[in-house]
Amino acid sequence: MDAGQAASAEAVAVAFYDYHHLTAWEYQAERWFHAASTIKVPVLLGAVAAIAEGRLKASSRVHVRNRFLSVVDGKPFRIDSARDSNQDVHAAVGRTLQIRELARLDAWERASRT
Repeated sequence: MDAGQAASAEAVAVAFYDYHHLTAWEYQAERWFHAASTIKVPVLLGAVAAIAEGRLKASSRVHVRNRFLSVVDGKPFRIDSARDSNQDVHAAVGRTLQIRELARLDAWERASRT
């Protein structure tokens, strides 16, 4: 079973380059992903770092929104419910969720329920 199947994900890819040690590694790095999918990892890492530094708590609440400004033309857009990979978060639009709720790996939770 590969990493994507283990996480109940449709697709998984990872690529990194460590400039300090001049080391690279990749897993399905040639795959194409929507930009919204690729930004999730650095946002999660930033939230974890802020919690570790005491600037946030895992219980801090975040307003869930479904309105984004395009980096291409600045126009607002929304993700259609049918295209959202996390229906629980989409259902919370307009409310607040704790950072720990937003950061959890719901794929692992789904897998543990089966």
